[in-house]
Amino acid sequence: MVASWHDLTLYKFKKAEEKNKTDLLLQKEEYSYIQRDEFTSEIFKIEIQHMPRFGFSELRKKLLHLELHPIKIKGFPHNGYAFVTFRNEEDRESAISKLHGFQWKGHRLIAKKSRPSADPLVLKRKTAPDSDQNAKKQKLNDEANDLNENLTPDERLKNAVMPLHNFPYSEQLNTKSSNMKSVLTKLTWEVHNNCYELRDWLKECKSKNSGCICEILPIMPSPVLTGYRNKSEFTIGMNLEGTERVVGFRFGSYREGSSAVGDPSNCSILPDAMTKVAKVFQEFVHQSQYPVYDAQTHEGYWRQLTVRTTTLGDIMAIPEFCSQQLSLADIEEVKNSLKTFFSEGPGKECGVTCLYFNCLNNKHASSGRSNEYEFLMGEEWITESLLDLKFQISPDAFFQVNNMATALLYKQIAEWCCLEADNVVLDICCGTGTIGITLAKHVKKVIGVEMSARAVEDAKRNAVLNGVENIEFHCAKAEDVTEQIKVWTRCGKAVAIVDPPRPGLRGKVMYAIRRCRQISRVIYVSCNPTAAIQNFMDLIRPVSRRMKGEAFYPVKAIPVDLFPHTKHCELVLLFERRKTKSDADDTD
Repeated sequence: MVASWHDLTLYKFKKAEEKNKTDLLLQKEEYSYIQRDEFTSEIFKIEIQHMPRFGFSELRKKLLHLELHPIKIKGFPHNGYAFVTFRNEEDRESAISKLHGFQWKGHRLIAKKSRPSADPLVLKRKTAPDSDQNAKKQKLNDEANDLNENLTPDERLKNAVMPLHNFPYSEQLNTKSSNMKSVLTKLTWEVHNNCYELRDWLKECKSKNSGCICEILPIMPSPVLTGYRNKSEFTIGMNLEGTERVVGFRFGSYREGSSAVGDPSNCSILPDAMTKVAKVFQEFVHQSQYPVYDAQTHEGYWRQLTVRTTTLGDIMAIPEFCSQQLSLADIEEVKNSLKTFFSEGPGKECGVTCLYFNCLNNKHASSGRSNEYEFLMGEEWITESLLDLKFQISPDAFFQVNNMATALLYKQIAEWCCLEADNVVLDICCGTGTIGITLAKHVKKVIGVEMSARAVEDAKRNAVLNGVENIEFHCAKAEDVTEQIKVWTRCGKAVAIVDPPRPGLRGKVMYAIRRCRQISRVIYVSCNPTAAIQNFMDLIRPVSRRMKGEAFYPVKAIPVDLFPHTKHCELVLLFERRKTKSDADDTD
């Protein structure tokens, strides 16, 4: 049927009207950030609808497989939609053309442009409980708001930084144990719903383990409850009244509409040496001619102070500064003033042994991402002692924040590895090599894989520092060295230790582990086990055309509390290879 002239005119009118409404909306204050002369991927955003059930890593993998270049991905898997941003209009148009009508798991996707998100801070300031709808939302938060209003700023900050600090430690452990059991219960249901062949085995497991897929051991408590954090990133901002510059923590996230910063001195999880550096540096910021950075307007200069400490007494300080339009000479003057402050001025009393400077340009300032650390004075790294070994830590190196609890964690990993002299340990996401180096004396060889070149250099240096020779480190993404994994582990029975970032690992890594028949055990250390469920499933699911290599089954799990007074908890799982009569599906 051919559309009439009237229908076409009406369609064009409606499209124009819709565009006008959008243009008017984006002129509001909460969208003013997109008009600034700085990059934001929000202006190149799409919405994908009618999606099947998916995981974050699964969606990202699919987008990359389609040769798309996403910047940010925000998924709502239970509601069947997601938002994705891109670097430019060309990438956005390419994504829409490839995704619209694309068939994924039996679902025909709908892809369309999406307007930018409103600035949450501006939106909250503008939103008052005048309308019925806002009044209802306000009512839902009344209890929390009333509690906060009746608290001192100090108590409010402690609630934000240490939300469990008012609970006895035994209750904190019970809560975390319950949360970890919920994760394993979810994994149990995932296996039940997606692995029909395993239902008899699963039924037997549940009968043995109180309805869970594996045994859950009692939570391992932290041996220290106060002063345990060896790294903190302090925000440099304004106090609640907006009258004074503060180096501390935010009372809430920017997304929650909060940018005020409070004094961290009474946050008991921080060592005194760390809070002293923050307090003294606050004096420097007070006297500085450069104002603090404003997350809403992206104006200002002083943004963050990172402080790292060790049990050996070393202290690293890394001020973060937004260059804005300053000249190189101006920035050089800032660096000189920092060196003078910490070597001769009031900052000398802090005992900073290692000073770096992180200068962000306008592009990096809004995202807070920059690895350009410039060494200013002192030693180039700080040194920590762990399990009678020494580890040198550079500015961006990952090192667990609770040293004493980490020692217990690593001992547990060693016990579950059941290591023998002819074993090979494959340390995936090895960071600065701490796990592999602590295990090296028990095995034939350790192989570490890490994508950060600087971390690999740290790992190599730490191996030399401790006289460990039966270890090698490779700078690569784990999924890019799948063939090498089989070669590396060919010289002996292997144990894989996986300690990934919060989002978990990509499927290719799990496939590589499955296909390597020498790997008999996998120890998975997760700081975000909910996000790692897909990885667990990749180890458990039966052999298929896509998933070669016999499956691993979870044997036991143990929560480890590295973060007292907070809601975070590590979960360690032991997987063992299923014993079969044939390895026909394995690949050499």
